[in-house]
Amino acid sequence: MGDKKDAASVALKRAEMAERRQKVMALMRLRLGQTDIARQLGVNQGTVSRDERAIREEWKRQYAAAMNEQIAEDVAVLNDDERRWRQEMVRALMARTETRTVIRKVRGDDGSRETVEEAVEVDVPPDRDLALRVYDRVLEIVGKRARLMGVEPPTKIAPTDPSGKREYNV
Repeated sequence: MGDKKDAASVALKRAEMAERRQKVMALMRLRLGQTDIARQLGVNQGTVSRDERAIREEWKRQYAAAMNEQIAEDVAVLNDDERRWRQEMVRALMARTETRTVIRKVRGDDGSRETVEEAVEVDVPPDRDLALRVYDRVLEIVGKRARLMGVEPPTKIAPTDPSGKREYNV
């Protein structure tokens, strides 16, 4: 029986704390100080301080979760873009045969001129310039993904003397 009473008491205290924190949050948004909030709610300033700390931590968790979700979505888009650009690069590097329509004017048996369309197989050589441009695009995507995920390599900085004007020689 004591356990049920204790559980009910704990649940009630948590509900009261959640309600108080909602009020603290509303007053924080109005830019009131901890002392003013404490006075309005009839609690001591230490309680408000703990509530504010818990509220800010919760805001940080929510912000981090939202950022992680956005980053995951952006990375998925970049992964898809990279896959498509890599396929394009492979296509640019492959010699292939394409069917093209050619329009010719021919003279008929009776001497009249006719327009004839016919399909012609054409050999298309690899386009190395296109492949290099596509490769640059792929590298841009890889760099963007690295920055989003926080794994971008550090920028190399040349050492200088204390003035920052002359190169430092060891």
